[in-house]
Amino acid sequence: MAVSEIRKNYIESLANETWADDYELDYTDEHALDFDDEITSLMDKETHRFCLETKDPEELQIFVDHYNWDIGIHHMRQVIENPYCDAGTALMVYW
Repeated sequence: MAVSEIRKNYIESLANETWADDYELDYTDEHALDFDDEITSLMDKETHRFCLETKDPEELQIFVDHYNWDIGIHHMRQVIENPYCDAGTALMVYW
């Protein structure tokens, strides 16, 4: 089954961290940094869960295609260790 547009947007936001743009934080406020750290931690956990638990190879492909490599490689390692990751997606990570 094809991935819905809403689900695709969600996956892309996890992959490239555009979720952070949803919060317009005033960093002159001392609580903004704490909030930013908390949101970052929650989103990292959500991305981790997605990479390990997704059972749709197409969703994994979308994630890899939109991944922000500045985040690091730990999520890519999780994707290729996912049993539903197909060879094409693994090659995409490699190249």
